[in-house]
Amino acid sequence: MAAYRQMWAAMLTAALTSDPTFADLERFAAGEALAKLRYSLTVDQQNGLTTKGPLHISAQATLTSGTTATINDCLDDTQWLKYKADGSLKDNIPGSKHHAEAVATLADGLWKITQLRVDGAGTC
Repeated sequence: MAAYRQMWAAMLTAALTSDPTFADLERFAAGEALAKLRYSLTVDQQNGLTTKGPLHISAQATLTSGTTATINDCLDDTQWLKYKADGSLKDNIPGSKHHAEAVATLADGLWKITQLRVDGAGTC
């Protein structure tokens, strides 16, 4: 759970400037999950967007083996919104609640999120 929470904390910080190279992302995510986070940030960077506001996590983990855990969450991004370079909101579409599922993997004594799926708006 700590890796999952820290991954999202790193994403919140990276999203303030849409920085796909933000070092803390790599500390808590790897593989497919890291690629998805970086892709999202890259797209926002290319479009001149940043994301600001809180992201609320209500996750639960299930240990599936000694080295993997599945995490289910209802991510609440109702206040985590995209902004244009001039500081105005990208659009008037509010955030929502999204079902999310992640896989955490233990390697070299460190847990990292290696898989991440975030479903569409209103899925939890």
